[in-house]
Amino acid sequence: MTPRRQSSSTRDRALAIAPVVLIAALAVWNAELFGRADEGRAWVRHSEAVLDNASSAFSHLQDAETGQRGFLITGDEIYLQPYVSGRDSVNIELSRLKTLTSDNERQQALLTQLVPIATRRVTRLDSAIAVRRKGDAIGAAMLVREGRGKALMDSARALFGELRKEERRLLDERTAQELADQEILKFALLLGVVASAAISYLVIRRFSRQSARQAQISEELSKRNHTLQEQALEIEAANQQLQDQQLELESANEQLREQQLELEMSTDQMREHGDELALTSEKLRQANEAKGRFLANMSHELRTPLNAIAGHVQLIEMGLHGPVTSEQRDALDRIARAQRHLLVLINDILNFTKLEAGRVPYTLTPVDVGLAIKDVSAMVEPLMVAAGLSFNSALGTERYVVMADAEKLRQILINLFGNATKFTEMGGRVSFGVAPHETDPTLVELRVSDTGMGIPADKLETIFDPFVQLAPAGVPSNQGVGLGLAISRDLARGMGGDLTVWSAEDLGSTFTLTLRRAPSD
Repeated sequence: MTPRRQSSSTRDRALAIAPVVLIAALAVWNAELFGRADEGRAWVRHSEAVLDNASSAFSHLQDAETGQRGFLITGDEIYLQPYVSGRDSVNIELSRLKTLTSDNERQQALLTQLVPIATRRVTRLDSAIAVRRKGDAIGAAMLVREGRGKALMDSARALFGELRKEERRLLDERTAQELADQEILKFALLLGVVASAAISYLVIRRFSRQSARQAQISEELSKRNHTLQEQALEIEAANQQLQDQQLELESANEQLREQQLELEMSTDQMREHGDELALTSEKLRQANEAKGRFLANMSHELRTPLNAIAGHVQLIEMGLHGPVTSEQRDALDRIARAQRHLLVLINDILNFTKLEAGRVPYTLTPVDVGLAIKDVSAMVEPLMVAAGLSFNSALGTERYVVMADAEKLRQILINLFGNATKFTEMGGRVSFGVAPHETDPTLVELRVSDTGMGIPADKLETIFDPFVQLAPAGVPSNQGVGLGLAISRDLARGMGGDLTVWSAEDLGSTFTLTLRRAPSD
């Protein structure tokens, strides 16, 4: 090997090794910088956690004091809920602060003062609560007026302030250090990029000529190989196409034979199925008529003894059979409620059978919506009040008159308000509103809304089906037979309208009754 060629080879090896050495050195440096950055971020998060826990501990102490104050004023145990939660949480948060600040002597000293002060403050709160529970509101108030609790709270507030001030100082220092480490890391990365680019440029320039010559030779060989491969693929594709066409023809012939046989078999099966369907339809019609007659007869037969039960209960309550004790009167009240519940169920079944048979007559007359809702509200509002619900009727000043059967409109509204009352928890709200249809001025929409538990999306299609009951957790499943909504929608459609629903879980439900607006005089 000539000296010139040997020198060129040495430079090539040096240029090849140089990027590896540089990258290794930069990797070691960057790894150290990344470690420092991670450590700085960890200390920043540590300070943030200390500040959060300090704020939380003081907030819980304030909650305990607020709950105690509410109990002392009202004597109601419900006001002690925030007190109990705050009292139990203060010690937990202070213990966390002890652990988090174990590296800081200043913070540990502050916590050493703070813990017994917080404990004494909670003890003072407990003492006043104990006195108030004994019924001595004045004694409890005197304990508060002594001012010792306030002094303890002021001391705790001052110590919490010192603790947060110290931690904010540390947070500022650590944040500044983190930003400085990030700047150094950015510089190191930039330096690595610049150095790598420079060496890469020299390497590329050195080997570009050899690569260009090798690329030219490779390109010529590639073109020749590509031409030969294309020719081979074309021949192979032509052969495959011929084979595929032959297989397709054979398959098509076989499918035609099979389809001919299937058509012949289907014709015979269709004749048989037609006869079976006709027989099945007749049996179903007869069974449905028998079911309707049975339900109607049973409903009438059951209503007679139930009405007799109601009459005898009233006679006993009136004392016609002798004096009635309070225990007997309670029992009679339960019997009367059960009788009314059964009568409602039987009436629903009877109405349903009439609707199925198409024997329900409709007398459509102009009905004032405002008067109708006032009539229904007088019956359902006491039930809502007893269930702990609020009721709002937003009728406004505009008068709405619809074409409806007044008695059937009343039945629909009672069903809707009854469902809203049943499926809305105590403290909820039931409301009624009326408005013209958004797109059709000849229609009026009557809306019954509640803030109850709502209906799952996958159940919305089934709630209007007969005998379907959706009883969420906490609601008895035996409050009906699942005919109320089915009957209500059939009655709405029988009057030329419709009944629809919007609902979402935990957001409540809105049932919309759409009816024709009565023609103006």
